[in-house]
Amino acid sequence: MRTLIERGLYLESPRFHDSKLWFCDSLTSKVLRSALNQTSELVCKLNGVPSGLGFLPRGDLIIVSMFRQKLYRCAKSTPEAYVD
Repeated sequence: MRTLIERGLYLESPRFHDSKLWFCDSLTSKVLRSALNQTSELVCKLNGVPSGLGFLPRGDLIIVSMFRQKLYRCAKSTPEAYVD
């Protein structure tokens, strides 16, 4: 075992996709991904609390917003309402 990310407030919803680990930092409203070489990057920032991740068949990222009760699709770092 090895540490992939040192800092985070509340990391949850891990998903492995495209050889990277994707996860939410719920308390900072961020979705991050980490390569296995320990580099992590910001995928997008949600206006709300991200609480779950998934991927559409084409590979688009889907994010659940916990308290807004919406589903967002994130393309090019910008979350867009997908299902309300």
